[in-house]
Amino acid sequence: MKERPTRLPVAVATIAAAICATLQCFLAAAPACAQESQNPSPMVEHTREHPRREKASPDGSRMEVRPGIVLFIPATTAATASPESLRLLVHCHGGHWLPEVAAEAGGYACLSIQIGSGSGAYARLFADKGSFQQLLAETGDAAKRDLGPVTLTAWSAGCGAAREILRDPKNDAVIERVILLDGIHTSYPDGKPGPLESKLDTAKLAPFIRYAREAIAGRESLFIAHTAIFPGTFASTTETADWMLRELEVARQAVLRWGPMKTQQLSEAAAGSFRLRRKFRSGSCRLASRPAGVPRWRREAEPRATNARTRRRQRGHQATQLRLWSQRPPAHSSFPRGAPEFFCMASAC
Repeated sequence: MKERPTRLPVAVATIAAAICATLQCFLAAAPACAQESQNPSPMVEHTREHPRREKASPDGSRMEVRPGIVLFIPATTAATASPESLRLLVHCHGGHWLPEVAAEAGGYACLSIQIGSGSGAYARLFADKGSFQQLLAETGDAAKRDLGPVTLTAWSAGCGAAREILRDPKNDAVIERVILLDGIHTSYPDGKPGPLESKLDTAKLAPFIRYAREAIAGRESLFIAHTAIFPGTFASTTETADWMLRELEVARQAVLRWGPMKTQQLSEAAAGSFRLRRKFRSGSCRLASRPAGVPRWRREAEPRATNARTRRRQRGHQATQLRLWSQRPPAHSSFPRGAPEFFCMASAC
C-alpha cells in the first residue's frame, strides 16, 4: 500500500490557498453544462480586503509537452532532487505561472494544463482509458527522467479533467494525493434549481465518490475546498459537496477560523484521509479599509451616545473590537500546515 503523508506539502497548500482566493472570478460547469453561462450577480463586495499575489516567473526549464500543457522544472528543484525521479505536481486550469510558483516552493516539477474554458475541454483530454498514463509517459520522455509520484490538483473547469482521471482506478497507482478546488459541478436534471433541495445529476459525481471512499479508508488522500457561489444555471459546489457528504455519511461541522490572507473557513468535514472545507472571504462587516489598507471602525453602524460617560465607554468598546477584528490571522490557520501567508492569483478580477 502506498505510504500516505500526514499533511499536505508546501506546494499543494500553496495551490489550494492561491486558487481559493479568486474563486469568485472564474467558475466552470461539468461537461453537460460546460458552455452554459451562470446567472450574473449584481453584488460587489467592498468591505473586505481582496489581496492578490503578484505574477512571478520562477527560474527553471520549460518544455511544451502538448499545446497548452507545459512541463516546468524549477532550477532549485533540478539541483537538489534525486537523479532517478522527481515528484510531479499536475495542475489543471488557472494558468501556468501560479502552479510553477507552488512547484518551486515545494520542490516539485510541475505539469500545468491550460487548454481552454469549460470543463468539457478538460474532460475530453482524459476521456479515453490510459490517456493520463500516456501523458505522464510523454512528460517523462520530455524531462528525460522518471517523474512521480503525482499530486493532482484542479480548479474550477479543471475538475472536469480530475473527474475523468479518477474514473479509472488504474491511475490510483501513480497518484499520491488529489486537491479539488471549487470545481465539482454537475447539472440539474430538471434544468433548474430548487425550490428547496435541488435534484442533481449524480452520475457525474461517481468518480469523486469512489476516490473519496478510498481516502476515507486511508488508501488515498483527498482534499476538497469550495465556496458558497451559486451559479444558478447548474449545480453549485456547495450543493455537490452536501450531496457527497450525505452519500459518504460524513458529517459537516460548523467552524469559524482564519485561513491564509484574510480568508475564513466556515465548515469542515473529515474522515480518514478525506477532508472537505467550505471557505468564505474573511473579515467583519464592521470593518472597512482605508486606501492604505489600514482598517477603521465603521461608526455609522452605531448611533452616537448622548452623554460623555457613555461616549467614553463606547469608544473603549470600539477600540477593543477593532483590535480583535484587525489582528492578523493566527498561525494555526484552517489551511493545511505549510501554507504560506497567502498566495492569490494575479488575475484581472
